[in-house]
Amino acid sequence: MLFAFSGFAAIPEMVEELNKDRDKLKKSVLIGFSVPFLLYLLFPFYVVGVTGVNTTEVATVGLGNALGEAFNVFGNLFAFLAMLTSFIALSFALFEMYLYDLNFKKPLSLTLSTLLPLAMFLIVSNIARFHQVLNYTGAITGTLTAIVLVAMLPKARQKRKTEPNFKIWYKNWVGLLIALFFVLGSIAIIVNPG
Repeated sequence: MLFAFSGFAAIPEMVEELNKDRDKLKKSVLIGFSVPFLLYLLFPFYVVGVTGVNTTEVATVGLGNALGEAFNVFGNLFAFLAMLTSFIALSFALFEMYLYDLNFKKPLSLTLSTLLPLAMFLIVSNIARFHQVLNYTGAITGTLTAIVLVAMLPKARQKRKTEPNFKIWYKNWVGLLIALFFVLGSIAIIVNPG
């Protein structure tokens, strides 16, 4: 869940895409977080309702076993595409950060944003189970990103040179609660990796 809701990197890309339609940004962000929230809320109930005690580590495998070969192909293709598109979106955001913010050359930026994470995943996946890799990745990267964003927001509001695309109600204690949620989630994953 922590990994799933750490799509913060997509927001700057949305700003670029909606350059001429900035008024649609707030609605796009709200929809972009609400739809996955609803899907992630309902999906476990669906999986457990269909597979029961035969629920597998990768839910689509268990669903395929219960619903037949056609769903097995569709479900695993969907899971693969969901992970691939997330990898592409995060890699692209990292690539731009290395290229524009840190002024790295394109080949180095590309290597650090795509090949290095892929190599790390392949190495770690040989010594850990799939869900553990996702758990730890989500816990570490999601928590660090949330803490950095919570710390940045008040400073960004003070030092901004342009009007933001949209404003949200925010108090520092809300940011601390968000950071605490991520920290507690990370601790729970580290203490009980599953």
